[in-house]
Amino acid sequence: MRRIPVKIRSEGAFRESPGRAVVVIEYSDGTTEPLPHLVKHSPDGFAWGYGGSGPSDLARSIVGWVLSTKDPHPRVYQAVKAELVAGADQNKPFLVGMVAVRTAVDRATRGPA
Repeated sequence: MRRIPVKIRSEGAFRESPGRAVVVIEYSDGTTEPLPHLVKHSPDGFAWGYGGSGPSDLARSIVGWVLSTKDPHPRVYQAVKAELVAGADQNKPFLVGMVAVRTAVDRATRGPA
């Protein structure tokens, strides 16, 4: 059976573990794997719920994983951060479905119309 990624989620709320948030890719068979951290802005780790360096690295890592690159373009991951990461509630676990992720990445890679 082929594993299909269905969502990206954290193992807890950011406020519960600042700088140590574990974010995973969850597959249709229930298995998970850690989202690789593409460190650029935040060596301390992932965050969400504001527009800073931790959310930038989370968005960068999501985009890098989706596009299979270790160096996604800043315009793309900053757009994904604004759409999916910065507005997430810090007091709740991060959760976004793959349809929303792929839609945001596709929109960001197309750029302005």
